[in-house]
Amino acid sequence: MPKIGLGTWALPNENLIQIVKKAYGIGYTKFDTAWKYKNESVLGEAFQELDCDRKNLFITTKLHELQLYYGGRFKRFHIRKSSVVKAVKEALKNLKIDYLDLYLIHWPFPGYVNMYEDMVECYKEGLVKSIGVSSFTEIQLDEIYKKTKVMPAVNQFEISPYNTRKDLIKACNDRNIIIEAYSQFGGKWIASSELMNNPVLVKIAINYNKSVAQIILRWLLQQGVCVIPRSQNEARQSENIDVFDFVLSNDDMNHIDNLNRESYVWGKPGDVD
Repeated sequence: MPKIGLGTWALPNENLIQIVKKAYGIGYTKFDTAWKYKNESVLGEAFQELDCDRKNLFITTKLHELQLYYGGRFKRFHIRKSSVVKAVKEALKNLKIDYLDLYLIHWPFPGYVNMYEDMVECYKEGLVKSIGVSSFTEIQLDEIYKKTKVMPAVNQFEISPYNTRKDLIKACNDRNIIIEAYSQFGGKWIASSELMNNPVLVKIAINYNKSVAQIILRWLLQQGVCVIPRSQNEARQSENIDVFDFVLSNDDMNHIDNLNRESYVWGKPGDVD
């Protein structure tokens, strides 16, 4: 699993093929999407146009609870394996591939243990190479393992200098779960201007002759966290992947850690009944 990938949430579908092709040309081989993003089909077209072997790409998508309902948004039903398999096969068809490298539960929805059980079966059938979760707490990770005896390979969750998530990072490391960060720059549609102009980060960036975005990504990578920064700008894509030629000092790592506010962009994922 590559350390850095391209997040595709909210990238414009009308330009997505060219965005992906340019990103691949720069060096991106990992692409992160989800059913909820409504761009799987366009990404599938983009992958078809790339001059590469399928094995050289790492493709992630995510299962949403609304894919498993019948009769409307608020009508719940007992999740069946057939419905999860159908969702996986729909994703494969949209993406024009014959397997997923990583399949995640998009959020700890009610019924997530049943969802995960059926994802284990999809893994056993070879539809997905690995399975995991997104925004799951330590308690939820252990509940999944208790029921299935299969620990998620990946937990993708929000991490930024304003929300360092140290306890959850440790919990994942203790369980040999790969960590992948989203909202690294503290914003939804665009990076948080407050975070990107934080005096501590600006000073560190100047000292290393790097951008604040590069400093944040390097801070995450040095913690063993994978990243999926999102950008449609080719120059910023190049900047985001150019973070392997310097190392932050322990002091600078601590300075960034101390910016923590436990400030969530997407809301705190609480325990789900």
